[in-house]
Amino acid sequence: MRLLSLDMSTRRTGWAFFNDGKLEAYNLIEADDKNVYDRMSNTYFAIQELVSSYDIEYIVCEDVPVALHSNLQTGKDLCVLQGCIVILCYLNKLGFHLAKPTIWRSSIGLNRSLYRCKICGHEKEDISGKNFTICSVCGNKDKKQLEKNALNDREHLKRRAVEMANDVFGLDLEYISKNSKNNDDDIAEAILIGYSFFKGD
Repeated sequence: MRLLSLDMSTRRTGWAFFNDGKLEAYNLIEADDKNVYDRMSNTYFAIQELVSSYDIEYIVCEDVPVALHSNLQTGKDLCVLQGCIVILCYLNKLGFHLAKPTIWRSSIGLNRSLYRCKICGHEKEDISGKNFTICSVCGNKDKKQLEKNALNDREHLKRRAVEMANDVFGLDLEYISKNSKNNDDDIAEAILIGYSFFKGD
């Protein structure tokens, strides 16, 4: 299957092309227009060009978590852009899948938690959802003395996405800092969305 995976935004859309599960190309679509609809139009046509260039059969993109979005207008804009891509799929007779952010991240172990024993202070970062019932250092089993803190804020997730894409695919993507315009997290997330799809999110 020739699949295009997308981490969409109205300014920076990461994309990755997979051929039968193998990553073959990836990059970033940047739209700098002041008008949001001009940016959406430019992004749409850039994706349409990718569909044509790579003979795409299927598109997977991150679903918009509208209820959890901190900025209502941004959430609405992303829904419009997502609708444009769904129409693109219908017009080109492509299959498509909208991957829920928490589901695709969990399926590849990107969601993480910090587990800590209050008795001995031992800390361990691990995949979220693990059942932390005993401290591996002191043997403490008292649930009130074992705590779990999610490490799934935006910055942690984006940094880990870059690290995981580099580890899994042998890439040199960068995550410089929270506010850097040169971070490759959009590309990394597009790659990992496709990766999770082939793993069976």
